[in-house]
Amino acid sequence: SISVALRDHGLHRSPNSGWPESAMAGALDIALAGPRSYAGEQVMEPMQNSAGRKNIGPTDIDSAIEVFWSACSVLLVVVLIAGLVSDFIV
Repeated sequence: SISVALRDHGLHRSPNSGWPESAMAGALDIALAGPRSYAGEQVMEPMQNSAGRKNIGPTDIDSAIEVFWSACSVLLVVVLIAGLVSDFIV
């Protein structure tokens, strides 16, 4: 997921959205973005993780939610450890 984010984040039209979308595409081994329809018009954009699966479904949403909560849990642990360490340093 990190390698996909590092490689594909710049393919997204938004400099900020490319990072999390590419990371999620890598974590789930799916391809995101690419050609799609907005208001009836075809929009051609590059795929993030173009080697990933292109047919995605509801189970991929469940998997994405699991990845999200796992990342939140890791962040919580990092913040708690940083708080404990800062108490000893100060």
